[in-house]
Amino acid sequence: MTKHQTTITRHDRFVFHDHQPKVENLREAVIAGLSNTPKAIHCKFFYDQRGAELFEKICTLNEYY
Repeated sequence: MTKHQTTITRHDRFVFHDHQPKVENLREAVIAGLSNTPKAIHCKFFYDQRGAELFEKICTLNEYY
């Protein structure tokens, strides 16, 4: 499990999801995501006005499918 995944605990017939995972530092998460291959930024960082603007710009790139 990476440090950015939600903790899931399985117990017999029940699955527990941690809906309050640790808050990530935006800067660190973006640097980590852009250092990976393939590069990625989690979609949760696109939910504010600035994020929406960035997403619109990303959609115009040739690399965006």
